[in-house]
Amino acid sequence: MTNVDRILAEAMKLSDEERATLADRLLEIVPEVPDAGVEEAWLKETLRRRAEWKSGRAKAVPIEEALAQMFAKP
Repeated sequence: MTNVDRILAEAMKLSDEERATLADRLLEIVPEVPDAGVEEAWLKETLRRRAEWKSGRAKAVPIEEALAQMFAKP
């Protein structure tokens, strides 16, 4: 049995609330690893949108207007 298996077995003895707290604390200490696929997709999308804006196919919207639209109730 590995250390992880032993710790998991002990964690399963905790209440739901204690396990949730443990999970939160573990997530706080795990370093965030960037996903190369996501980073590449965002770069492609950013470049596509910039090209559309520069060509005139898309227009810029002031941030206040964009936020108002985003949070407007349907």
